[in-house]
Amino acid sequence: MGIFSKKKPMQKRNSPGSMVIPWGAFGTNWSRALEQNPSVFSCEQLISNAIASLPVDLLFKKNDGSRVKAYTHPMYNVLKREPNTEEVPQVFYGRLVRHLLRGNAFLRPIRDRQGRVIEIFLLDPATVSVERNDSGKKIFKQGKNEYSSKEILHIPGVGYDGVRGYSPLEFAKSTLETASNIEAYAARAFEGRIGSRALVDISSMYPDGATDDDIREMAAYLRNNYSGEENEGKPLILWDGMKVNSIEATDNRESQLLENRQYQNKIIAQIYQVPLFLLGEGENKYNSQEAQNINFLQYTLLPWIRIIEQYLGMLLDSYERERHSVSFNTAGFLRGDHKSRMEAYVKGIQSGIYSVDEVRNLENLTALPESGEVHFIPANLMPLNNETIGAYMASAKLKAQSLIGKESEGVGDDKQ
Repeated sequence: MGIFSKKKPMQKRNSPGSMVIPWGAFGTNWSRALEQNPSVFSCEQLISNAIASLPVDLLFKKNDGSRVKAYTHPMYNVLKREPNTEEVPQVFYGRLVRHLLRGNAFLRPIRDRQGRVIEIFLLDPATVSVERNDSGKKIFKQGKNEYSSKEILHIPGVGYDGVRGYSPLEFAKSTLETASNIEAYAARAFEGRIGSRALVDISSMYPDGATDDDIREMAAYLRNNYSGEENEGKPLILWDGMKVNSIEATDNRESQLLENRQYQNKIIAQIYQVPLFLLGEGENKYNSQEAQNINFLQYTLLPWIRIIEQYLGMLLDSYERERHSVSFNTAGFLRGDHKSRMEAYVKGIQSGIYSVDEVRNLENLTALPESGEVHFIPANLMPLNNETIGAYMASAKLKAQSLIGKESEGVGDDKQ
């Protein structure tokens, strides 16, 4: 006999929303789960946004070994200003890095009649399959379309096996599945109020003892009508001697939920080589912004930057690659505070390393009307050119000869 058979039927309410089991926990697609993990998302955003914000240049190597920007090359504008007709560089490179962090980036270059790249489009990695044909060449399939390795530039991520790259997350699957389970537990904690329990005494309602069906029906009724956020604060109606007492279970702190989540965040940060304090946890141990940026650049960004630079260089033909190279300009990322920059600029100008206009350009200022491109050397800050150096050396020679002459005049002289 059910618990409502003796009483006026009550209308059951549905559960206040299905239970949230986020990010593929408990055996569902774990990779999709982790893509939505807040710490994973933060790491990918930090890396992709930082790289996408760097200026990209196509450089040309001159005979003297110096490098200049290859303004006249068709691919310079593609890399620098307009990768394609739909995306600006910030969006394009941000997507490219995010694809690469997931394991693979696929670029579809559009070429003119001379074979030079005039546009670059990104393909969705989830829609592209890779295999090798009988001759060992890569074949890329996207829907009904099939492309050769000459039509698609494949940039693989870490752990490249000759066919595809892998996401860093795939090398820590078990650890990150635990992170998903912790997130699922946290969701249930807020959904079902884990940490507190209601002890329901129904012995008075069933003097002869309740059956298993009676207990299940009572539990389902209480859960559907009195648990969850939507039922917060709703009064509990008791009848026929029902007794309800609240018992407090071990709280989330005591059950180490917080500590476990912090540990998982630490593991995710280590996988991406992202300083933990950039995720809002841990302590920033760097003494300056410059030191922090140098560390982030060297250990987190540069490995990905070098991969992208080298693969983008493959869009050039073999002859062009002898003199041309793709380069992300990281100088702006290493900017210190204002005082440190000014002190460095002064030393650079006095040592002939920078001209005034070069310094002004680094600070996004316009060039001086005249003489701003002149370099100086420490000797009275003279202009650094052949004429000045010649005049300086001639003057030094005259002074040396004058000193020698004075010493000669004093030989045999008895003057005190």
